[in-house]
Amino acid sequence: MDRRLPLLAYLGVNALVCVALYAMHLAHLSDYGSSAPSLGVDVAFLSYVVAFLSLAALLFWGIGALAEWVAIALAPILVVAIYIDTRVYEMLGVHTYSWVAVQALMNPGVGRELSISAGTWATFAVLCAVVAVAEAFLLRWCRRRFGGYGRRQAWKASGLVAGVALLGVVTSALAWPRPAPMADRFIIDAMPCFRLLLGNRGFDPDDVAVNYPPALPDVRLKKPVDILFIQVESLRADALTAELMPLVTAIAKRPGCTTAVRHYSGGHTTEYGTFALLFGLNSCHFDPFSRSKTRITSWPLDVLKRNGYERIGASSSTLLEWNNAAFEVDQLDRYEEFLADGIVAGDKAVLAMFADYAEKRDASRPVFGFAFFGSTHHNYSYPPKFERFTPVMAEDYNHFLPDDELAASETLIRNRYKNSVGFIDHLIDRMVSLFSERLERGELALVITGDHGEEFWEHGLIGHAGMTFVEQRVRVPLVLCLPGGARISQTSSHVDLWPTIMRELGPEPAVDPQLWSDGRVLGQPADEPVVFVGGRDFPYVSQSALLVAGDRKHHVELCSTGALCLQPAFTTDLDDRGTALTGDVEAVTPLLEPLYTQMERFLTFPD
Repeated sequence: MDRRLPLLAYLGVNALVCVALYAMHLAHLSDYGSSAPSLGVDVAFLSYVVAFLSLAALLFWGIGALAEWVAIALAPILVVAIYIDTRVYEMLGVHTYSWVAVQALMNPGVGRELSISAGTWATFAVLCAVVAVAEAFLLRWCRRRFGGYGRRQAWKASGLVAGVALLGVVTSALAWPRPAPMADRFIIDAMPCFRLLLGNRGFDPDDVAVNYPPALPDVRLKKPVDILFIQVESLRADALTAELMPLVTAIAKRPGCTTAVRHYSGGHTTEYGTFALLFGLNSCHFDPFSRSKTRITSWPLDVLKRNGYERIGASSSTLLEWNNAAFEVDQLDRYEEFLADGIVAGDKAVLAMFADYAEKRDASRPVFGFAFFGSTHHNYSYPPKFERFTPVMAEDYNHFLPDDELAASETLIRNRYKNSVGFIDHLIDRMVSLFSERLERGELALVITGDHGEEFWEHGLIGHAGMTFVEQRVRVPLVLCLPGGARISQTSSHVDLWPTIMRELGPEPAVDPQLWSDGRVLGQPADEPVVFVGGRDFPYVSQSALLVAGDRKHHVELCSTGALCLQPAFTTDLDDRGTALTGDVEAVTPLLEPLYTQMERFLTFPD
């Protein structure tokens, strides 16, 4: 029996199943965002999918000519992979094969950080078993139905599939929106392997030369007060309320303290937010710094060391083994991570380490402390006594819940987050109490903030991984206490904190922050500030970034020239509602030149 046509039929049916999965995927994605996608992008999406899967079927068929069992195995693997990828994209806004996901999965602590439950793994196993059984029956049916046909019919059928693929390519090209409005971009990104195959390429971080730290005069600090940075995982700006965080809200009302009006992290992920916080630089520096052959340390932290500071840190989440972020924290004189006994125990251990230090410290020596609490990371953990908001989702819930069950569980998942925020509120209050006397005497600079935010379906997704730059993902709270009294501008960012604190320390000679930072001193009369928020690996793997200016958020992306060039993508207001298709070019263009200056101050990009 000739197996060519049965194999092609088997692969074709699997391709049709995948087309159906993507059609359902498109229907779900069309409900996201503030406006409906255009008809053109819907047609282009489905046509691209048909072409992509038809070509995949032909590729597998060609492989089958050499090893039929390999082609037979590839088809169900593709079905399962597409199902999982579409589900993950609908929930998180990232592809499972994207660099963000692949890099995360390569980290040693991925199981602990992602908190994938046993129920989720069990569902995955059942899914694979069901698909395997269905595929076996499908293959048997195809062999019985098409086994009597010869090679000529097989080649005619393959020509038909090739024609369908070509028609898909042509239709997709003709229907492609030019330019793509905001509502369409999320759907365009959802097209299988589109960014990998057709997206603009960024720079290779290894090809970007680093000139940091800057050559500056030795600085003596006249007022070397204690400094405490408290960073909280996934802490949204609107979590800082009297209802959710009453203790931190009370701290913010103490003399010398204030809260930010609108404060942004350096990016969507922990390592980017932490980098902006500890270095005072935009996150576009992270990748070249992390890959530098010479060890790079933060200039402000170096100044503290030269002025006799003891620099300590602790975290309940891993930075030492996560996405090359070790250089951010291993520059501290003492840094510990508490990972063995779960996130709640880890957060308690962070507090205990600082309590032990406060008891035994040399009071004559100033200290810089960095504490990172992680219980607010998905799946949102807390001790039972902090369960104020009910009902709640089980901490180990199944991530493959059907859409209707997941939607019905939104309040339960939000309640888990609220309870974890309450636990963090308690920990921060106890941490600050260790330094309360120094705070009262005006001998402590205190920062309480988040590494990034967290979305709960306000724009159709959950979490923070997808680079949508919506407020819930990139805007975080800030409590700032300074000996001379804290003042905060209308819009602020993590990169502004070191310039503001350094001024309080009385450096001699005074060094312009523009020589070592991308931030500015908060509370000073100045032009309307522009805040930069980098996309994951921007401008390397990612091509997108955000500029916040006044009441507008300008999304920019790399040009296709190969040199350092940015162009407007689209513009939204602060509620993330689209106001222009291609960006307000006249408003964005003046903002790009200062950004180029910042990006090229310590980095040299290839031409």
